[in-house]
Amino acid sequence: MNKISNWFATFFLTFLILLSSISHAQMSEKAQLRDSFFGDFTKAKIQKKIGKCKLQLWAPYIQYSNTLPPAMKEVSLAGVRELQVKYDEVWKADYDSLFSAAEKKKWKGQFDKNTFYWKNDKIQAYTLEKFYLGDPLTGKKLPVPSHKVVNIYDRKSILDKLSGK
Repeated sequence: MNKISNWFATFFLTFLILLSSISHAQMSEKAQLRDSFFGDFTKAKIQKKIGKCKLQLWAPYIQYSNTLPPAMKEVSLAGVRELQVKYDEVWKADYDSLFSAAEKKKWKGQFDKNTFYWKNDKIQAYTLEKFYLGDPLTGKKLPVPSHKVVNIYDRKSILDKLSGK
């Protein structure tokens, strides 16, 4: 009887370990992306709305990036330049978690903006918007300083980043 109970205990423990590793591997995309390479979305503004949009990089940013040395250009133009996205949920978060309360107050509205687009609980796209006072190529002041899209990742690129590819 002792051998049977030892075998059963070993089998049950192995089963629990296997089950926990499978559940960890199949963690939802939302859980994986909540705090990841793409930013901290633990306090993101979540909007449940159906829509579609065309995401595209800001043209002056592309022109500026093309003037950089090849290694810097490759980093600055990571992702895709244009993407059509259908979504049913949008997560928006400012990249301000590294700043003090005084800095957050001083620079309010000028932090990088991160956005995730979801469809049926599956990630569709990610954008990074930076705040610009002027054209990065010419230095000419913008009529209205604003955030501009400088990075777009499609679903495949996001999943590749998560898996370490």
